[in-house]
Amino acid sequence: MRKTIIILLIVFGVNTLSFSQKVTVNSQLDTNKITIGDQFTLTLTLTKPLNENVLFPTLSDTIIKQIEIVNEKDIDTISKNENSISLTKKYTLTCFDSGLFVVPSFQFIINNNDTDSITTAPLILQVNTLQVDTVKKQIADIKKPIEAPITFMEFLNEYYPYILGFVILAALIILWLWYRKKYKKTGTQQAKIEKPKEPAHVIAVRNLENLKTKKLWQNNRTKEYYIELSEILRIYLYNRFNINALEMTSDEIIFQINKLPEASTELKNKAKQFFILADFVKFAKANPLPNEHDTSMKTTFLFVEETKQTNTKPEEKNNSVKPETASIN
Repeated sequence: MRKTIIILLIVFGVNTLSFSQKVTVNSQLDTNKITIGDQFTLTLTLTKPLNENVLFPTLSDTIIKQIEIVNEKDIDTISKNENSISLTKKYTLTCFDSGLFVVPSFQFIINNNDTDSITTAPLILQVNTLQVDTVKKQIADIKKPIEAPITFMEFLNEYYPYILGFVILAALIILWLWYRKKYKKTGTQQAKIEKPKEPAHVIAVRNLENLKTKKLWQNNRTKEYYIELSEILRIYLYNRFNINALEMTSDEIIFQINKLPEASTELKNKAKQFFILADFVKFAKANPLPNEHDTSMKTTFLFVEETKQTNTKPEEKNNSVKPETASIN
């Protein structure tokens, strides 16, 4: 019995030694002499049985204080058979201090057990400074940065917001000058045209009667009806009060009408409702009821009747230059 126990202990000890010998590790530098700032490679090699779980060491951004890790590659398999496998992991290192440094040993953990591990042997690294031949080459001061000329694309990238703003401003100024010149020219031409020989209300009433005979809204031409009706009232405002209504929006016309002493408050409100309804028809494709068509026509007649000039020769006191031909027939 005693002999049996001794034999088992011997066998167990041999197996354990054999097990420990199956895992081998190694660390190697591609060179042990570099110039300060150069890069070099550290290779860690592990050979183990296929059924063993062995972990490579985990390294941070430095090996030691003076030796830095530039980058690392994934673990690579260099050989494999039915019993074992060989793995490598490579690190690119650099050093910016001169001198002789010791690359420490690296610990490989076996079966996730810190007490069961295997380590590599330490390595020596010599870092030399750059040798300068002061006999042939004199040490000079550091040169100042060279000022390179700025390119056109660099100029655009740097100042494009200001350039864009300047272009937009210049375009607005040119547009304003063109509009002013055109408007001034048009105004000068209009001033030379002979003013209408008839009173403004006579022209407006005649145009309203002509519009009634066309029966536009009765023939589903509602939009055309309100365009002509609103233009008749706009022309009347120009001829009667010298309000340039043909060039104004409805809101601007309503504002001018509200300042007229000749129109009552009720009439001003009716005129406002008419222009709002006309805009809805012209721009929103509204379709008013038949009684609203009649109301719009009556409002226009009423506005002309209540605000017409009652003296016999209104044209002699009115500086209006709107020709009769501008009215809608």
